[in-house]
Amino acid sequence: MGQKLWNRFIVLCLTGLVLAGCAQRETSIGEDAAGPRSEVEFTEVSILCTQDTVWQPQASNGYGLSLQWGTASNFRAVCVLRFEPSFALPDSFRVDSNRLVLRGVTTAPDDNFPSEFAQLRLITDPWSEDSVRIDNLPGLETYPILLDNLPMTAGANDSFTVHLPDTLVAKWIAGDTLNWGIWLEPQDSAEFMREFYSGESGINFAPVLYLYGVRYDTTDEGVWESSELDTFAQTTDDAYLAWDYQPPLEGRMMVMQGFAQRCLLYFPLEDVFPDFGVSVVHSELILWADVFSEANFGSVTLLKHGTLLSDAWLTDLDSVETDQISITSTAFDAEERVIFDVTALISDWVQEPEHNSGFFISASGEDQALGRRVLYNRLAEDTTFVPELRIWYATAQ
Repeated sequence: MGQKLWNRFIVLCLTGLVLAGCAQRETSIGEDAAGPRSEVEFTEVSILCTQDTVWQPQASNGYGLSLQWGTASNFRAVCVLRFEPSFALPDSFRVDSNRLVLRGVTTAPDDNFPSEFAQLRLITDPWSEDSVRIDNLPGLETYPILLDNLPMTAGANDSFTVHLPDTLVAKWIAGDTLNWGIWLEPQDSAEFMREFYSGESGINFAPVLYLYGVRYDTTDEGVWESSELDTFAQTTDDAYLAWDYQPPLEGRMMVMQGFAQRCLLYFPLEDVFPDFGVSVVHSELILWADVFSEANFGSVTLLKHGTLLSDAWLTDLDSVETDQISITSTAFDAEERVIFDVTALISDWVQEPEHNSGFFISASGEDQALGRRVLYNRLAEDTTFVPELRIWYATAQ
């Protein structure tokens, strides 16, 4: 809490106490009519994190606004796309050619990326973008290769274009084969990450499959006429899958988005407060980022916190059960820290200590573009960066 805000709070509390006392004396009779008066004492306490770990929830980023593709900073990402082209076609037609277009957003670490090549595989396992994860595509290592050595270079409007096998598109149109879409993966080891718009970005940016050929229609006189066919189908499902190969860092924990990873923290409150008469005035959870770590990647500027339903995770990470995510942090400030206002939560924990099962911290855009933020943990070599819980409370004397 800033000094100005704290001073203002003190003034308001003391003013309230004075006014309350004056009001009682004006309506009472006798020297002691005001009764006993309590004096309020304000105390600040700081509690450091005593246990922390990282946890990877089973989460999909299929509803994110972007698709990631490439290899960078110990991340590897592939795109999965599914089209239903028959939905975009007229009743009578002939498709002669096609063009798959992905529209680019950004490239990391910079826009001057080297030549890169892609490989296109046929997906043979069922999936949908709201639930797709690496572990529910069991056959990914055996998916048939459709095309390889596709140059992954920027085209018009920073886009990537590829011609899909005509026989594959014909099968999708005819509906005579199970259609689980295609898998686009990096084939080289050049260090960059490409970001494309997903289907959630809107019709002007979504991945599209253009279809070209001939359209057949009848005139009012019942005569068949042909015209040029130029239409497109948007993806019915699109997502990206990511692998993270970053080794753990001593004294650090990492929050990730795109590849979901959360931090779990525990702060002991027992033996900190008096046994009774405590009122929590304000409380802040503070985390510091290690800006010098080379493991930082992408843009992770806001974090969210939630609570855990039990403290079983302290001994068994597989037992993690999370409550609702509730509070968004400040942005990282000049000191590279984020702050959460956790006043209401700590007030509850002080009154009901058994509710204190710890916090979990996640990226606020957990299903968005790949990102990794390195934070100090309880083992930080400089203890001033250890995650901290600051509590201001009042006690009646």
